[in-house]
Amino acid sequence: MHIEIKDILENIGELDDETSIIAKYPLNAVTPARDARYDAPVLFQAYIKDSNVPIETYIEPEPITVVHKRRRTRIGKAIRPGTEVGIYNILLLYQNRGDSVKTEVKISDFVPNTFAVLESDTEYEEDSENEGSRLTWQIEEINPGEEVEINYSIQGEGDDYSLKNIEARAFK
Repeated sequence: MHIEIKDILENIGELDDETSIIAKYPLNAVTPARDARYDAPVLFQAYIKDSNVPIETYIEPEPITVVHKRRRTRIGKAIRPGTEVGIYNILLLYQNRGDSVKTEVKISDFVPNTFAVLESDTEYEEDSENEGSRLTWQIEEINPGEEVEINYSIQGEGDDYSLKNIEARAFK
């Protein structure tokens, strides 16, 4: 990898002593071996004002150890009849079976337009889609082994309501 920062003098001005320039970048290892270690030496070169000779320093940091994050999840959905005809209670289940925290998880469910949402125990967003609505719940953080339950109720409208098109999806 080569990172080049040009024209600092022209764009920023003269740097004072103890000024830092920090370059951050992600390191991604595609299908690495378990417990693999990578060396990432750095060669820093800088040219100073009125000199064509670069200042160089070679940095050999500690090796980078690969950390495997298992992102296994379990998703479930149950539909139970409510207390009145045409009312259904829906339970959506999301379990983090991995070994790392999952953040900003979105769980969504489709409700056909022959149903109306009565209530939900968790705040959600509703977007109109072809022949129904997409309900989306945003979960900020789910720890390893933790399970999230979302309960909501719907009521069928009209004579031809049907549960056959209800689906559930969970994704990150």
